[in-house]
Amino acid sequence: MNVVCANSQFAVLDDFLPQDEFEKFWAMYRSSELKSVHVQPLRAGYRASDGNPYVGEDVVWTRSAIEPLLPPGVPASALPARFCPTGKAYDILIERIRGLALPACEGLIGREGRDWAGIHGRLYAHPAGSSVTWHSDPLEVAGSFLFSAHPEWDVQWGGDLYVADESTRGQMIDDPTTIRFDTRRETEVLLRAGTGHYIMPKPNRLVLLGAGNPQKVSKVSAAAGDQMRASFAGHFLTELGVGQLIDQLRPT
Repeated sequence: MNVVCANSQFAVLDDFLPQDEFEKFWAMYRSSELKSVHVQPLRAGYRASDGNPYVGEDVVWTRSAIEPLLPPGVPASALPARFCPTGKAYDILIERIRGLALPACEGLIGREGRDWAGIHGRLYAHPAGSSVTWHSDPLEVAGSFLFSAHPEWDVQWGGDLYVADESTRGQMIDDPTTIRFDTRRETEVLLRAGTGHYIMPKPNRLVLLGAGNPQKVSKVSAAAGDQMRASFAGHFLTELGVGQLIDQLRPT
């Protein structure tokens, strides 16, 4: 693991998984079932103009048992999610995030058990023509992460992570219950400074992002052809966030 950049907004860690574990993760990724993000309710990070990204199953790690959050007699296995330990390559990635990345960047995300209590992630695939619109984290999130799972990437293929200037932090908190059909709020906030950072999706790279930072993923170029921007991304959840996630996953 090599920390190539770290500041008050984000940290970039390269060669995050050992090569053999990275290859195992990529093998798991290729055999995973993904579906269009548009088969679910429109969420804050996507607009119709963002093309057709794909998303995988919910993967959840929690510091404490979730059974107390469930109705009596309802086991965790009844929820439509995969809980750690999963017996799959998710486990080594999440354990390295907890055991290596976060201790090296504690000031960015906070301390496990004090500032956050769970991790929620999904696999994502962004083909040519797809992107993620400007968005920010909901209040129950202590930060986010993005792991680049593809084994190859070209600088002309796009798919870069944009992080807005730090002066915009906390100014664009998303309400996941609200669907936005215009960009006036983002434009008002982001054009005040009109600057920021970009981070390329280098293979085997982990990005940690502090809470409240507006972010987006630029459109994957047609130059990528059939290559997809493959990632595992998600959030560090507060205790409240874990409870809200379990509520969303509970069978109705």
